Amino acid sequence: MTILDPRRFFGQEGEAEAERYLRRKGYRIIAMRYRNHYGEIDMLAVRGNVLVAVEVKARRSMAECAIAIAPQKQIKIMRAMTAQTTNGHSDQKVHH
Repeated sequence: MTILDPRRFFGQEGEAEAERYLRRKGYRIIAMRYRNHYGEIDMLAVRGNVLVAVEVKARRSMAECAIAIAPQKQIKIMRAMTAQTTNGHSDQKVHH
């Protein structure tokens, strides 16, 4: 039996909750843990012609969530998303 690190378990639960939320809102999840040479995006979701990059940060409070994604990480996500849309989803609108 493998014992999962509580922080990792909490993060995985956060990702699962984010996925359920997006599906309820009508999004289709097209990738989990998408990676390219620019970085990683936790989730890519599509609704209509809108492609959304989702970075999940499971925290105990909304205040902690607001500061969880450092500017450097935001830049990496934007670069990864730009590369992703250039390589196959150019018909999707990108929202940063």
